[in-house]
This record gives sequence, structure tokens and C-alpha cells, in this order.
Amino acid sequence: MSWSIGALVDAWGVAVVFGGCIVLLDWFDVSLPRGDSFGVSGALISSGFLVLDSQGRVLLGLVALSSVVVLYTLRHRGAGALTLEVSIGIRALAIAGLWASLLLVQLSAINFSDAIVAIFMASAYLGTELIATQTRLAASTKRPLGRLLRGNITRQTPIIAAQVSVSALVVITYPTMGAYGLVPVVAVLLLIRQSYAVLLQMRETYRTTVEVLVEAAEGQDDRLRGHADRTAHIAREICMRLGFSPSHVERASYAALLHDVDAIALSDEERDSQATGSSSLVLQDVEFLADVIPIMELCDGREVAGSVREIDVHIAMAVALAGEIDALRFDSVAQAHHGSVLRRVSVAASSSVKARVVAAALELGYRIPAVS
Repeated sequence: MSWSIGALVDAWGVAVVFGGCIVLLDWFDVSLPRGDSFGVSGALISSGFLVLDSQGRVLLGLVALSSVVVLYTLRHRGAGALTLEVSIGIRALAIAGLWASLLLVQLSAINFSDAIVAIFMASAYLGTELIATQTRLAASTKRPLGRLLRGNITRQTPIIAAQVSVSALVVITYPTMGAYGLVPVVAVLLLIRQSYAVLLQMRETYRTTVEVLVEAAEGQDDRLRGHADRTAHIAREICMRLGFSPSHVERASYAALLHDVDAIALSDEERDSQATGSSSLVLQDVEFLADVIPIMELCDGREVAGSVREIDVHIAMAVALAGEIDALRFDSVAQAHHGSVLRRVSVAASSSVKARVVAAALELGYRIPAVS
């Protein structure tokens, strides 16, 4: 198609409609615990590349890049320019992935349906965006890229699949409904975003509740005040360094917060004489912490029914080591902390598990106690 003035005006009009929807969706992206973010505009960007002509694609790409600049300016005034450059770079790479996927479709000798092409292109955009985002995160946090990718693919697969489906829906409905068809599509994407945000908020609420309860328990012994929260922070760092998925990092956080809650009110002599702990018994009737119980049983030194998963042993070892790391940093904690959790977990942990967890802690720069 020639780049006539009339065609350019029409292309601009359609691109602006798509662009407005993209800006709206970008405004409602969700910040994730690892420092990256999650958005749902990719479905619209990828489908727009398929339903628009060559002029519309160029304009849509420019609008999509401009959206990053506009929203960054509104949200992060005074922030460093590097973050903006990285954000633009990630979206530019994702758009480049779209062009590459479109070129492959055009060069293919097979005539695929529009829905199949939409699924392919949306997957290319979202996949490129995910890889670019995690590469940036791996570089800034010194974490293994492969492990970050595995963890995020596990966490985001349902959301990515939903966006791919919506992209195919746009391609199917746009020829008959035109721009009006974007209204329900944007509503669906915002609903997907909101559902994901509510899930994250619920998890944060659970975590805050546990933190408050643990803080109240720590009030009985001033020497341990803040120990559980610091232990949880260190345990999360170790587990992320090991490349564990977000769900496993979350389990480590809960286990670290509660790892010695049963012993807080005990005297030093009682702590020394305890052969096993009872923190896991405190959680028996708490349904949302059911998947934390196997880790707590390892920390308690209790015999776990059935086979013990290796991931649980890794997490328990990370929690136990994190507690001792914090005790080394604070004399008041060391006075009340007797290393019982680390001794119990060390019995169940193999040499390879201990080596991996200790190596991760050392790589993070922590000073650690001697581990058998």
C-alpha cells in the first residue's frame, strides 16, 4: 500500500485508538516482588500488528514506545534515565520479536488461519518481553537467568495464555466490529490484570498478618525482636539465588517467620533441652499455610510422614542457615539463639544440599557459621 496522505490519516486514526487502549492498560501494570512488573497490553500490541497494514504497524509501534515514556514521566519523575532506557529497550525488543514473527508468517508456504497466526505472534511478543525482562533482572541481581525464567514461566503461564487467547479474539472480531470490538477486549484484559493483582494482594495480606503475630510473640523476648523478619529476608534472598520459583520463595518466607515461634517464650535452659520443636504443630489448623508444614517439620526435627521432597529440604536448610546468619550479626540474638533449628535440619539434609545453600549464602556476601 502506498503512503498517501489519506491512507496515513486513516492509519493514524486506527493506531491512535489502539494506542489509547495500550496506554490505559500500561497504566494498570502490576509491580512484582522480584523487581519486575506485569502488564496486559501485550495482547493488544501483538493483535494490532496483525489487523493493521504496514503503515498502521509502524505507527502502532511508535505509540507503544511513546506509552512507556509518557507513563514513566508521570510515575517516576526525578528517577534515573537508565531505567527509562531499559524499559524502552525491553518494549523495543518485544516489538522486534513481533516483526520477526510476522516476517516468518509471510515467508511461510503454509496458509495458517488468522487465529493461529495471532497465537504465534502474541507468544513471540510475550516470550521476547519475558526473556528481556528477566535478563535485565538477572544482570541487576546477579541471579542465574535460567532459574529466573523457569520460575517466572511457572508463575505467569496462565496469564500469558489468557493474553494469547485475547489476542486471537481481537483478530477474529476486528474485521466485523472494528475499533468498537476493542471495548470488551480492554475490559477483559483489565479483569485479568485485576484478578492477578487481587491474588498478589491476598498473599501480601496473609504475609502481613503472620508478621504481626510473630512480632507480638517476639515482644516476649526483646533479644529476638526483628529476628524473624530479618531471617525471612535472608531466606528469600538465598532461595532466589538458588533460582527457586516464587511459590517456593514465598514458602521459605513463611517458614522463616515462624521457624522458632514456639521457643520464643521459653527460657534459655528450656531451649537448650529441646530435642524437637513444635512450630509445625502451631500451623496444623491454618489452611493457607498447609504447604509450609513439611518445611516446619524439618525445622522441628520431627519425622515427616512419607517421602521428604528435596525442595523442602533445600528450603528448610535455607531458613535454618538464615536464622544463624542473623544470630552472627546481632549479639542480642546470639544470646537467645542456640542453633537448634540448624542442627535439626542438618540431620536431614544431604551434603550436596548443604553445599548448595551455603554456596548461595556466600555468593550473597553473608558471613555464615560452621556447617557440619
